[in-house]
Amino acid sequence: MAAWDSLIPKGRGWIKHPELNDGQLSSVSVFHQLHCLNDVRRVYYGLTNASDEALDMWHFTPSHMRHCFEYIRQELMCAADSSLEPWQDEVGGATGWNVQRQCRDYDYLKDFAEKWRADNYEGFEDVDVFNITTGEGVKPSDLPEVLHDS
Repeated sequence: MAAWDSLIPKGRGWIKHPELNDGQLSSVSVFHQLHCLNDVRRVYYGLTNASDEALDMWHFTPSHMRHCFEYIRQELMCAADSSLEPWQDEVGGATGWNVQRQCRDYDYLKDFAEKWRADNYEGFEDVDVFNITTGEGVKPSDLPEVLHDS
């Protein structure tokens, strides 16, 4: 998990910048995308017993996974990477590796998000749930019942 946690800036990508988005608390999209991908990754490994990571946290509910699949789909379509990935006989398809791409400066975005962070939480799992109003962590039992899957 440490490798994944290192992708997320302190503050988890939640920022408050006085000149952006009317100074409102906002998430930098790439960090939300990575959060969703990490949740999908953890559920997969948990279901395949390739990991002993617990699946009992609120964000592994079917409604949250539906949100993550839809969110990742939208982001992939929005970014619409048009790089050409050649067929490779040895794998029977394209791997997407060793393809020249035009990328944004991820380290710059991570540094920006950390500079303007709304709190000091680190990594994906520092708190169970994030209260975006106060920037404080809350326990799943503190959430309104409507946020829990039955």
